[in-house]
Amino acid sequence: MTNDHPSTPTTLEFGGSDKGTIPPSTKSATIGSSDSPKKLTKPRRASPVRPPKSPYNCLNLLQIPRRLFRPPTPTIENVPTLAKHTTGVVRSHKRVSLKDVQLKDVLEGQHLPPLTVKDFEDYLCFVELAAENLYFEAFYKEYKRLYALGTPENRSPDSNLALLELYHIALDSFFQADSPLEVNVPGDLRRSIDQQVAALPTLKTEPFLPPSAFEKVYATTHDSLETSFQKFLIFNVRNAERNRGRFAKFVGGMTFLLGFIPTIVCAVLDKNRAWRALGIPIWWFGTVVFMGGVHKTCLVVYLFGDNRQLRPWELMRPSASSSSASSINSPSTTSSPFNFFKPTGSPDSYDLEKGGSNYSPPSLTYAGDDRFYTGATGAPQISPSFLYSNTFSYFPVRRNSSDSVPTLSTIDGTQRERQGSQGSIWFEPTEIRSDLMVSSPTFASLTPVVDPIVKRAQWETVSTAALYALGVAAIMSAICLSVPNRHH
Repeated sequence: MTNDHPSTPTTLEFGGSDKGTIPPSTKSATIGSSDSPKKLTKPRRASPVRPPKSPYNCLNLLQIPRRLFRPPTPTIENVPTLAKHTTGVVRSHKRVSLKDVQLKDVLEGQHLPPLTVKDFEDYLCFVELAAENLYFEAFYKEYKRLYALGTPENRSPDSNLALLELYHIALDSFFQADSPLEVNVPGDLRRSIDQQVAALPTLKTEPFLPPSAFEKVYATTHDSLETSFQKFLIFNVRNAERNRGRFAKFVGGMTFLLGFIPTIVCAVLDKNRAWRALGIPIWWFGTVVFMGGVHKTCLVVYLFGDNRQLRPWELMRPSASSSSASSINSPSTTSSPFNFFKPTGSPDSYDLEKGGSNYSPPSLTYAGDDRFYTGATGAPQISPSFLYSNTFSYFPVRRNSSDSVPTLSTIDGTQRERQGSQGSIWFEPTEIRSDLMVSSPTFASLTPVVDPIVKRAQWETVSTAALYALGVAAIMSAICLSVPNRHH
């Protein structure tokens, strides 16, 4: 298909009404069989659904000895998803612990629930309230990759279209003062971006800034994201929410006090001191339950299997349909914003009955709409991958169409026009948080924990509490056995 007017500039459309003009020289490259740019039409993003429930199954109690004395040992030999870890521990074929998990591996989809990209997104949206760092990470890496596909002289119209769309999404989402996703960076960095954006029309070059303009902002947000990620790992070791943790502390404390009953009875009724030893297992159990409550790791939940309570935001979501009840994420809709290859056997998908033990390494295939490729094989993807997949649940954000004032609030409080602004940004988690419970109910439903690293971390928490409880029980027994009887 040839263009009837090769001398006229190409007009790129994005977001429904925003336009940018690309010089005719950029039309030399073609995409597929068409020389003209295409309007990038994003598919409808699937709404997040509630994770599958895991009922309290008494048969799981029979597995307690095996789970306590033969805990999961995640290595690259028995967990193929760990093969791409970048730590020396994995490369030397040793056991992988929670501290060895890296942000890069999670972002590239190398982990199972609850260590997937969407789990991290939920944590940032509803716990840390800093999801903009994750979204900016995805934007910068994709923007940098697309920008490197060509030079301003030979870049194809579709490449310019994708870059222009990403550029305006970034300005509206991360650098607008009234945006819920405004990045938290030093004022000098923010002023630098504002000045470069304001000067761009006078440069008569490309209608978007180069990736180098965002490099310092990326460095700042990436450091913040790394800090959030370490907290995210600790957060996912917990299998109970706040209310369940408080309940566990109450039950553990009351159980511990019951351990004094044999000592009191023996002392008052002048019975043999050996009967006081009946309080030892009670003290031990009460201490384990109490310490589990402190660390929000409920012993009862753990004994019934590798599960965790549903989070408050997960309880607000609709249940998954029967066709998708066996998987957290469908392989056909899972992709990484940091790699334009998509694994066909995504680690986000697993068999609940088999616990993901039969997961096989993914085979790499190309994902997305074929019209955004330059050839059948070995071709780079032109469209921004995270805009055309279900990688994130809440990004890209939606604009409030009722507010059409095309202005940008700069850091100094002034207003200036911005081409492409369609009004205020609507970020769904902001609305969800207004109705969100502080904690899940005490007896909220459970969902499976699949990642073996998290399973091992939970086992270590319970085992550590059990060892401390032995010490507490020994000290209490020594004290109570030394107390004389009343009529001695």
